[in-house]
Amino acid sequence: MAKNKYWFAHLDDDPKVFIVDHNKAELVGPFKTCKEATIKQDDFKYNNRDKVVSPVFPSQTKASATRQLACMVFDVPQAKTLVSEDAFGSDIWHPEDKKWMKKRKEEWKIVKSNLDEMTLRISKLHHKYHRDYFLYGKKDPSLGREGGKAFNYSFPLFQIWYLPEINENTIQDIYKQHIHPHAFTKARELFFNIGIGSFDKEYGMMNGREELAVKMLYPGLDWKEIMYFSEKDTSGLPHSDHPDILIQNCINKSSGIIKTGKNNPYSPGQYLWGHIDYAFENYFELISDFMIHPVRRTLRNIIDFHEREDAPRDIPHSIVFKEKLEKKFVNREFCQPLLDLWDDEKRKFEAGVPPEGIGRVWS
Repeated sequence: MAKNKYWFAHLDDDPKVFIVDHNKAELVGPFKTCKEATIKQDDFKYNNRDKVVSPVFPSQTKASATRQLACMVFDVPQAKTLVSEDAFGSDIWHPEDKKWMKKRKEEWKIVKSNLDEMTLRISKLHHKYHRDYFLYGKKDPSLGREGGKAFNYSFPLFQIWYLPEINENTIQDIYKQHIHPHAFTKARELFFNIGIGSFDKEYGMMNGREELAVKMLYPGLDWKEIMYFSEKDTSGLPHSDHPDILIQNCINKSSGIIKTGKNNPYSPGQYLWGHIDYAFENYFELISDFMIHPVRRTLRNIIDFHEREDAPRDIPHSIVFKEKLEKKFVNREFCQPLLDLWDDEKRKFEAGVPPEGIGRVWS
């Protein structure tokens, strides 16, 4: 951070450019472009706005200001949203409270263990960055708004996980911090490609916040609808995934709960069955035959739950999920294409027909 002398920032409601002289911790500007920006004292103006947001350009010199995009942190009175504790503020972290800190450090042991299971995505060398944010709400400014490699460029996912307090506005608050959907698409990819078999059976991966993470990463049901983060955002975050990818994510992270139960009790796929229902009803023609098979196998695992020797009949979260999903099928709450698969598998089971071979089975 000390290497970057100048910081170029935009106010959220003003396209003009402001300079932050890191050495002086002062805002200088406004200017129409980075080229026009200068740090001459004659041009210095304090600005009474209280919100500075990205894009922010760190640079060694003014000339290179636009070459690298990052959202950095600096201690400037006018830049209240870019303090080290991010937009949630320091009031939800209480490192000075010994009881709070003791409890937090105990949870960190579980978090670190879970991070150890994610070494293909999150290097152990980067655990220190996670610890700083989890315990103190501090993120190294050099990591940028998306969290850099240390957070697999998926910082929103770790915010949902690490924030000491969450409420009904948390997701919207996280959305507001990010001006580009890339962090959310990366987070979605990371979230559904993490192994699920070794997480703590009570804590899960995120201490039960997996459902909230799904709501954040899948803001709607229709994969053709887009959520844009700003007027300049041209890519946006699709509300859902292409049906085949959606089915893979759902089955990959929910079938194991019913099949063996040896996984995260909050495995995120279980929260995507409403999306699956929507995809089957509206985009059934786009679903490949290959992806129909794992759905069939999951339905059969529900139907023969009390007959299979390997069924997790002694695992509470498996029983709860199985009964919840089964009830929706019995009460005909799903769309007709899904109900047709259910009825067909039920008929085959009652007739003693074994489940079809399906190639790769996710668990």
